[in-house]
Amino acid sequence: MLWIFAGLASAQTFTIGPGLSYDTVEEAIASSSVPDGATLVLPAGDLEVAIVMDGARRLVIQGAGSTLTTLHGTGGGAAVALDGNADLTLTDVHVLGSENDASIRTPPDANVSLTIEDAIVDGGNIATGGGAVLISDGDLVLRRVTFDTPFVPAVPQAVYVKAVGSVVLMEDVEFSGAASTEYAAVSLYEAVSTLRRVDFHDNTTEGVAAALIITDGETTVEDSTFSGNTSATSAGAVRTELNARVTFIDTTFDGNTAANLGGGMYASSSSVSLEGCTFTGNEALAGAAVLSNATILDVLETSFSGNVAENQGAVALLATSVGTFDHVDFEQNASDISVGALHVETDSEAVVTSSRFIGNTAAFVSAVAVLRASVELRGNRFCGNNGNLGAVKVGNPDEAGSLVMVGNVLDDNTGETASTVHVANGYLDAQYNTFVGGRQGPMLLVGDDAVAKDNLFATSTEAAVAFVEGTDPGVLVRAYNAFWQIPVPDPATTGEVVLTEDPLVGWATETACDGPVVERLDSPLIDAGDPAIPDPDGSASDIGAYGGRGRAYWDVDGDGENGDVDCYDRDPELTGPCVPTVLPTPPPPDEVAVAVPYGRVCGSAPAHTGVFGVLARR
Repeated sequence: MLWIFAGLASAQTFTIGPGLSYDTVEEAIASSSVPDGATLVLPAGDLEVAIVMDGARRLVIQGAGSTLTTLHGTGGGAAVALDGNADLTLTDVHVLGSENDASIRTPPDANVSLTIEDAIVDGGNIATGGGAVLISDGDLVLRRVTFDTPFVPAVPQAVYVKAVGSVVLMEDVEFSGAASTEYAAVSLYEAVSTLRRVDFHDNTTEGVAAALIITDGETTVEDSTFSGNTSATSAGAVRTELNARVTFIDTTFDGNTAANLGGGMYASSSSVSLEGCTFTGNEALAGAAVLSNATILDVLETSFSGNVAENQGAVALLATSVGTFDHVDFEQNASDISVGALHVETDSEAVVTSSRFIGNTAAFVSAVAVLRASVELRGNRFCGNNGNLGAVKVGNPDEAGSLVMVGNVLDDNTGETASTVHVANGYLDAQYNTFVGGRQGPMLLVGDDAVAKDNLFATSTEAAVAFVEGTDPGVLVRAYNAFWQIPVPDPATTGEVVLTEDPLVGWATETACDGPVVERLDSPLIDAGDPAIPDPDGSASDIGAYGGRGRAYWDVDGDGENGDVDCYDRDPELTGPCVPTVLPTPPPPDEVAVAVPYGRVCGSAPAHTGVFGVLARR
C-alpha cells in the first residue's frame, strides 16, 4: 500500500455552515463540484454528523481546533465511515464516542487511507473492539492525537484502536484511561506498524494486555512509554502472540502490573527485540518485567531494575524460549519465592554476555535460575546478590539444567546454602571466572558432573568448592584453579595453586559493585592458567575472569577492542594483535602501583562501565 499524505493546502477549500460554501459536510461530500484533494473547513461547535466516504475519493476535513469543533455520530452511529478506496485526512477536531458503533470505522477489506492529526478521539461502544478507530486492510496514520475517554456508561471490549491487516503509523499519540473487559487499548492484527513517541498510561483490562496487543505482523515501537497499566490476568502492558515480530527501541515500561504473568510484557510464540529499553517497578506473579513463552527474545543494552515477582524473576523464559542478553543490567529486582532476576526453564535456552547482576534478592535464588534448560553466562558481573540458595542455581531434585560460565566476576554474593553457584541437578562448566568474597555457603556447591578450571577463588571463610550433602555428586574435573584465603578442596589437581600472596586483582568492596576486578601485570595469576589455551601473546592463559576464553568479553582499557583481539588491553593507546618485537615488559614490583592501571585510564566515557573498565560490545 502507498501512503498519500494530504496536507491542508489543497486544490480548493470549501467552508461548511449556513450561508457558506455548503450547509453541511455531508452535502459537500456528495457534491460533484468538490474535487479530489479539496479541504472542507468545519466551524466551531458541537456538530452531529454522518460523514460517509465510499469509493476512490481524497479529502481533508479540518475543524477549528480539537477543543472547538466536536463531531458525534447521528443516532449513536459512527461519526465517520469509510469504504472502497476512500482517502481522508481528519484534523483539528474532537470526535466523541458513539453509543452503538465505533467513532470512526471501516468495514473489512475496505482498503482505505485514514490520517488523523491534532485531534482528540473518544472511544465508542462496539462489541468487536476498536471503539475509537476500527480500520481493516487500509492505511492508518495518527499524529498528535489523544485517546483518553472510553464510552460511558458501557465498558466496551476494546476502547480505542483496532487495526486488522493494515499499515499503521502513530507519532506523538497518547492512550490513557482505557477500561476493557477483554482487549487492549490498541489491538494490531497482522499489521505492519510503527509507533513513535506513543504514551500508554493508566489503562486497565479484565482480560490480557491493558495497553497493546500485537498478533502476527511486524511492529516497531520507538521512544515510547508504558506506565501504570494493569491487567487482571496476564500482560500488564503488552502482549505479543502468534508469530508477531516486534522491536522495542528506547522504550520505557514503568509500574505496570499483571495479576498473573508478565507485568510489563507477555510474549508468546513471537520474536521480540528490546534495544535500549528500561523496565522499572513492574510487578506480576511471574516474570515481573517480561515473561517469554516459546518466544525468541533478544535484549540489548536494556535495564531491569526494581521489578518484583512473586515467582520466576524480573525476566522469565519458559516453554522452549530462546533468549540472548548483551549489555543488560539486572539491578535490585526481587522475588518473594524463587529467583530475583532471570528465570530459565522448560527446554529454554539463554546466552548472557557483558551484563550486570547487582543487588538482586529472592527467598531462594537471587540472580539466575536454570531448570530443565541451558544457559551460558559469559563476561558478566554478579555483585551483592542475596538469596538462600546462592546467586545462580542449576536444577532441583526433579529437573536438571546445564550451565556454562566463562569469564564472569562474582563477588560479595550471599546465600546460606551456597554463596554463589549451586548445582543441585545437572551440569556445570565453569572456566576463567573470578569468585571473590562469598558470604555464608560455599562458592561452588556441586551435586552433579562439573568442570572447574582456571578460576580464582578468594577471600571467603566457606569452602571454594563443596558437594551437596547426602548426594552422589558425579564427576568433578578441576585444574589450574587458584585459591587465596579460602578453604581448599582436596586433593590438589593439575596446575592448581594455593596462593600465599595477594593475587592483586583489585576487587571492589561490598559497597562498590562497579569497581575494577582485573589482575595487575605482576599478579601471580598471570600465565598461571592452562597452557593449552594461550593468551594472544602466546603465553599460557591467566587464571581468572580475564584469562584464556574470558578475555573475549572484556575491554580493560576502554579502546573498543576486547582482549581476545587486543594484545595491549591495558594500554588505550595500543590495540590489535600481538607483535612479538614490541610486547610490553611488566614493570618491576616497586613501580607497579604507579605504572599499571587496574582498568580504564582515559578516553570518552563508555556506555557501560564496570568490572574491567568497560564491558565492551563486540
